[in-house]
Amino acid sequence: MDRYRVRFLPIDRTVYALKGESILDVAMQSGVYINGSCGGNGACGRCRVTVTSGEVSSSGGSPIPAEEYERGVRLACVSYPLGDITVEIPLESQIDRSALKRPQGGRHALAAARADGLVQGWSVDPPTVKKRVKLPPPSLEHNVSDAARLLVELKKQTKIEASLDFDSLEGLSRKLRGADWNVTVTLHCKGSGWTVQNIEEGDTGDKNYAVAVDIGTTTVCAQLIDITAP
Repeated sequence: MDRYRVRFLPIDRTVYALKGESILDVAMQSGVYINGSCGGNGACGRCRVTVTSGEVSSSGGSPIPAEEYERGVRLACVSYPLGDITVEIPLESQIDRSALKRPQGGRHALAAARADGLVQGWSVDPPTVKKRVKLPPPSLEHNVSDAARLLVELKKQTKIEASLDFDSLEGLSRKLRGADWNVTVTLHCKGSGWTVQNIEEGDTGDKNYAVAVDIGTTTVCAQLIDITAP
């Protein structure tokens, strides 16, 4: 398979590109940092580079003014080497490499005392909570349905009056008996009140996860977080 030599300036690093690989692909694989906020779709126009020698094939992407195009300015994500080339990365297209080299912060970067200070005066009242419920087994004297038994004990032990979501009924009897009548219910507060949305065997109160979403101009990032981890 054809390989082409790609020299990146001003870092003066030479790497090899396979036929069909874009300049941005080669840079990312080689640890050469070029800004590509749109993920290489040619939409943001931030991966501009200048091809100072050699030929490339470019198509699509954010338009480049004619005078810049004549000077060899191209979008790295939609430009493909046709032979050995030299590419200059302008300052505005370079990622802050010093930031990438900084040691990553640990999970305890923010001291608990500081965290408490940040949330003083805030009312933490999440719409979804988990509650452990211990039920008495059925007897001749107390022979109501499992669903009714769960809701009665939930109200008695947590002061929460709730209804059961239809999907949460699946496997209810099996879960109660398999866990010796000790379960954890997940409740969600809607406009009409609390609803039991999930039932888990045993005590799973220490297993809570959330999704943090950062919606930017060209990029959406999501992170699954264990919110009970120290």
